Amino acid sequence: MTRRIAYKNAYRFHLKADYSIDTPVRPEETIKTNYLTLEPSGHLTIRAGYAWDGPCVPGVDTESFIRAALVHDALFQLIRAMRLDDVHRDAIDGLLKEICREDGIGLLKSWYIHQMVHHFSLPFSDPALTHANAVCAK
Repeated sequence: MTRRIAYKNAYRFHLKADYSIDTPVRPEETIKTNYLTLEPSGHLTIRAGYAWDGPCVPGVDTESFIRAALVHDALFQLIRAMRLDDVHRDAIDGLLKEICREDGIGLLKSWYIHQMVHHFSLPFSDPALTHANAVCAK
C-alpha cells in the first residue's frame, strides 16, 4: 500500500519569517497584496505565512531549489492575479536560474531547471487558473 502525504490546501511550504529580495521585475507602481509587495525598484517582500507548493521540476525537488521556487511562485501569483504583466516572464524565469546558482545548483542542472520552467510555466501565468488547478503534480 502506498502512503500519500496530504498537504493543507495543496501547499507544501509556509514561510515562517518575512523574506525580501531584489528582482529585475520593475512594475510601474508598487503592487501590494496580503502576502506580497513588489516595488518599482524591483524589491520583493514575501511576508510570513505565505504558502507555496515548492519545486515542480522533475528530478529537482531538493532543498537547494526551495528559495528559487518561492520567489518564482510569488511572482507568478502576481501575474495570475493580473497585478503584474506577463511580459515579465522571461525576467522571472531568469531570476529563478540565478537563485538556483546562488544556492549551489550546478550550471547544467540550473540550465535544465530554467529550460523546464520556461517551457512549461506559461499555463501557470493564466489568470483563469485557481490555486487548486495551478499546483504542480507531485
